[in-house]
Amino acid sequence: MRTTRYVAENFLVMQAAVIFNLLIILFALIGLYFSYRKHSVQCFFFYTVLSNCIGLIAAVILLLNIEGYEVIRFMATVMLCFTFLVTAFVLVPLGGDFKELMFGNSGLFHHTLVPILSLVSYLFFEKHHNSPWIPVIFTMFYGLLIYYLNYIRVIEGPYPFFKIHKIGIPKSVMWFFTLLFSVYVLANLIIFVVGKCS
Repeated sequence: MRTTRYVAENFLVMQAAVIFNLLIILFALIGLYFSYRKHSVQCFFFYTVLSNCIGLIAAVILLLNIEGYEVIRFMATVMLCFTFLVTAFVLVPLGGDFKELMFGNSGLFHHTLVPILSLVSYLFFEKHHNSPWIPVIFTMFYGLLIYYLNYIRVIEGPYPFFKIHKIGIPKSVMWFFTLLFSVYVLANLIIFVVGKCS
């Protein structure tokens, strides 16, 4: 009897993960459509777009039940949550339009819906990963690349804290390490919450 109940509960959990990840794929694609329509290929300089693309890939890997999917799902969830937090608590205070960034076009999907769906699915319906370093390392390389491209004036931005010629090198270094540390803290917080929910 207990075995039957366990199998039934596991089946329901798996079905919930499937539904959430199908929604992640759908919403990430809709957001990508809006982002590409607005920024063309330059949209791929945005951490938001990259995190949603990784989220989309991770969701596909989960649906295909490829072994080790929890690693990329963890990475995607941390990056997506970071996108949500930076948008709400950094970009908006720096002068961004809250309504547009969180609920308009790509913002609704990439900044709000996909991060929330990813976090809920990862916390409650999926296998977990317990090392914070993969999202930190990806974010570090992304930051270094974008700062370099700003420094040689190939691009400007795409976020205010990457505009190295406008804010100066000392502030850029401060922003870089602050954001990197924030990703590390966020990754560990998710690991901690998973432990409490288990």
